[in-house]
Amino acid sequence: MLWPNGRPPHWSARHRAAQKQRAEAGILARSAGLRHLPEGARVTLTFAFQPSFRTITFDLDNAVASQKAAIDGIVEVLGVDDSRFGYGAPTALPRARGTAGAAILTITFPSREDAP
Repeated sequence: MLWPNGRPPHWSARHRAAQKQRAEAGILARSAGLRHLPEGARVTLTFAFQPSFRTITFDLDNAVASQKAAIDGIVEVLGVDDSRFGYGAPTALPRARGTAGAAILTITFPSREDAP
């Protein structure tokens, strides 16, 4: 994840990681069947994070901020401004041995007309 408080060795390393995160989020959004939304549609994003087993402390606020590039990839697929996104309360899932951690995103559409 691209932690806001993290310090990559060089700005270009962070840039490459952000590009990769954005592209992967766009690919996943397209494969989930998302497409351009109608004008005025609203979207709610809710994140759930599973920290890696080796993580000692976990900052939920930074975890959400680390997903900015992924949100940008979804914005690109939906063809909307992210100001039309609402955000549900993020949750931290229990750690699981042998996992590298995960960010799980749920996208909901308040009304049927807003769904792609």
